[in-house]
Amino acid sequence: MYGLPEHVGKRFRCPDCGALTVLPPPPKKKPVQRPAALDEEQYELWAPDEQPLPSDLLKAQPKYIAVECRLCGTLMQATEDQVGKVLVCPDCRARNIVPPLPKPKPAKKPVEKSTYEVDASRDPG
Repeated sequence: MYGLPEHVGKRFRCPDCGALTVLPPPPKKKPVQRPAALDEEQYELWAPDEQPLPSDLLKAQPKYIAVECRLCGTLMQATEDQVGKVLVCPDCRARNIVPPLPKPKPAKKPVEKSTYEVDASRDPG
């Protein structure tokens, strides 16, 4: 049942079962908390001379480790500080241990390029 604010505390009869009911006050609204990110600038633009190199931006990115759930195969992401700790799968609640970061592959050595020589007898010009 619904009532107006001036009817709060008064008794009403239920139209379905006939029981008498006191109209309660409306629930108090909780204050809406804005996320902290909305209080600051949403994005930043760099001046042309201030923009960092892409390699510097990549170095600043956190390193994530792919963890596949041993039961259901759900792919999860863990940070470096979670290595060796237990990660709970959000789908099946299985406990998975975060493996260490994979070792980086050694860089390939550049192939030596042989120098080509032009045969002077076949030179057209």
